[in-house]
Amino acid sequence: MRKRTLRMGIYALSLAVALVTVATFFHEQIAGVLGLSPPAASFFVSLGFWGGGISGGCGVVLAVAGLFLRSGPDRQHPCRLAPSLIILCAFTFIFILLLVAHFRGTEYPPPLRPGETITI
Repeated sequence: MRKRTLRMGIYALSLAVALVTVATFFHEQIAGVLGLSPPAASFFVSLGFWGGGISGGCGVVLAVAGLFLRSGPDRQHPCRLAPSLIILCAFTFIFILLLVAHFRGTEYPPPLRPGETITI
């Protein structure tokens, strides 16, 4: 097992989860800060999904290669995998937390039918 290659794959997967999280949940805030028009904001979301897909695909390839390739006898460099796994789990947890919060968000009242009024 090549731990450094595996670690780079895990970092690429972490980047993919972070890009998809930003593109999914924070695109309106980033578009407001950067002053993007609606078509540019839509392009930003597409770019975030595209970058997340490319990074995730490369991360899976690197992680699988790191798992199945043998390291040479002269490669005895210590490499810790726990910090990169913790980062990946944290990004994934944040994404799932935001997704659940989005689905459990406030429900809007049904729209008014013609002729109905609102009493305050």
